[in-house]
Amino acid sequence: MKKICLFTLFSIFMTVSLHGQDNYFGIKGGINFVTQKFSGGGGSSTPDRAIKPHFGIVYNAMISNVVAIQPELQYSGHGFEPDVDYNYIALPVMVKYYIHEALNIHGGPELSYLVGGTKVNGVSVTDETTSINLALAIGLEIMASANVGFVGRYVGGITDIDDVSNEIDQITNNWQLSVLLTF
Repeated sequence: MKKICLFTLFSIFMTVSLHGQDNYFGIKGGINFVTQKFSGGGGSSTPDRAIKPHFGIVYNAMISNVVAIQPELQYSGHGFEPDVDYNYIALPVMVKYYIHEALNIHGGPELSYLVGGTKVNGVSVTDETTSINLALAIGLEIMASANVGFVGRYVGGITDIDDVSNEIDQITNNWQLSVLLTF
C-alpha cells in the first residue's frame, strides 16, 4: 500500500512538473454587454442592454499538452438600462482546448452569487432576485504576447433569477470582452 501511495504521489508530481511551465496565474478585466430577458404571461421583453465591468483573478492549470482547466474568481456587473445594477461574485470554471499555444477555445459553467444591487421604486433588486445565478459559457482566448491576452466569451444564463413571480422568467445573457495579464 505504501508503494502504491508513493507511486501515485510521484505520478501526480511528474504530471504537474511536466506541465508546470504552462501553468499561470493572471488578472483579467473588461466589460460585460448584458441583457435581461423577461418572459412569461403571454409575452416577453428585453430592456436595453447594459454595459458593466468585470474583473478578477484566474489560474490556468494544464492537464495535457492541449487541455487546461481554468477556475476564475471575479466581480461581474449585470443589469439593464436605465440604471438597474446587479453585483455578482462569479466563479467560472473553464475547460480550455489549445488550438495553438497562443489560441484556445473554452467553455464551462459559471456560478454567480448576488452580493448587491440598486433599488428600484424603493425596493432593492436583491429582495426580488435569487442569490444564485447559473450560466454556461463559451469563448475564445488569444495571447498577443507571453503575458497579455484578449478574451471574448458568451455567458448564457440557464436559471430564472426572478424570485417574486412564478409566471415571469428572468434570464441573464452576457457577452464579455476582457484583457488578460499573466504572471
